[in-house]
Formats: sequence, structure tokens, C-alpha cells
Amino acid sequence: MAIENFYVSCTLKRPTETTVYGRPSKTYAQSTINGYKGSQSDSLKVVADKDTYVSTYKFFSDTALQYGDILVYEGEQYEVASDCKNTVHLNHHYRTTIRKIENVKQ
Repeated sequence: MAIENFYVSCTLKRPTETTVYGRPSKTYAQSTINGYKGSQSDSLKVVADKDTYVSTYKFFSDTALQYGDILVYEGEQYEVASDCKNTVHLNHHYRTTIRKIENVKQ
């Protein structure tokens, strides 16, 4: 069974720079893509001199994502945390790493 059968509709927010009242401002261009959040991976990182576990997930999509993009997947927000890989070299199946972000105001 192909992974595309598990894809769900989600929102991609790609950061763009605009100028508001003469000052640069970050806005987001939104589009709808299809994707699937796969397996979770935990790693130990030092944040503010404390050991912290960071959870990342594999994400499969029909759209090439960029580092720093934001995904809204099943009501939760995730940040694209790695460059996208074209896994089958046919430009229709991409894999990347995402991490959950919370308390984001946009």
C-alpha cells in the first residue's frame, strides 16, 4: 500500500518578508498540501544548561518543504526542522523532519 493513501490535508505556512510602515515584517503565505506525520524520534539536547528531550517526526508530503516552514497538521503546529529529501527522485514524494511548536502567535 502506497504512503499516499495515508496523506491528509494540512496547511503550509511559508514565511515571507514584507514592509509595513517602512519596517520589515514577517508574514506567512498559506496553502493547502497533503502529507503524513510518521514515526517519532527523541533526542537529548542541552537547553539553558539543562538536559531536554526534543521530539521530532518524519513527515512525508507531495510538496517540497523548506527549512522554517510551518505546518498545521490535525490542529497542531509543527516547524520544518530539516531540508527536504526527494526520496524516489520523481518529484512527488518528499521526506523531511518536523518538530512540534507550541504557543505561537501569528
